[in-house]
Amino acid sequence: MGRRQGRSRVPIGVLVLGVLGFAWVQQSEFLATEFESMLSSVSQGSGQSSGESTGPVATAADGTVETAVGGIPARPSGAVPMTVEHVHDGDTLFLRTDQPNALVATTDAVKVRLLGIDTPEVGDSAECFGDQAAEQLRALLPDGSRTWVTADQDPTDRYGRSLFYLWTGDGRFVNYELVAGGAAESLMIPPNDAHYPLLRTAEDAATTAGAGQWGAC
Repeated sequence: MGRRQGRSRVPIGVLVLGVLGFAWVQQSEFLATEFESMLSSVSQGSGQSSGESTGPVATAADGTVETAVGGIPARPSGAVPMTVEHVHDGDTLFLRTDQPNALVATTDAVKVRLLGIDTPEVGDSAECFGDQAAEQLRALLPDGSRTWVTADQDPTDRYGRSLFYLWTGDGRFVNYELVAGGAAESLMIPPNDAHYPLLRTAEDAATTAGAGQWGAC
């Protein structure tokens, strides 16, 4: 018989290897696609893929956007500007507004007690670090300077004092600064407790570091 022309026989082992190789390539492409999809989802969920901040953001009264750093709140958009008339002690001062508003109904100077904190006494009932605490508040808010204020649930106390959180002109949260520097301790009087967890954490850190009164008294 004559030899058959135009046909060649491929060993079975080569065919098996070819099929397996094709399947491996397809599976690898599928896994790569799934992995890229997972990475994209994680990046979008974390807010880091585009360099965006995940911290809380507040819009200031002048229209600028400020981002909270380390959990310390930025000046809220609804904060009311006031002028410092006089600092009485570390947690009490007198402020004046240019025109009546939702927080202050008069242009006369009002007595303001800082929310969430308590500082040593001055004067006849002076306590250790009282004068230094007052000086720290004066350093943050000198007479004539501008401050921005917000209230909590109760805007006044039984003594008629306004109860406020304060921010400096450059955006520092005054109540927090006093606690973090050891001039004040945290104080919670319900229902005004919006920032108490932050202030208590700051007090714990100041106590451990021996800052202010915690190292002097």
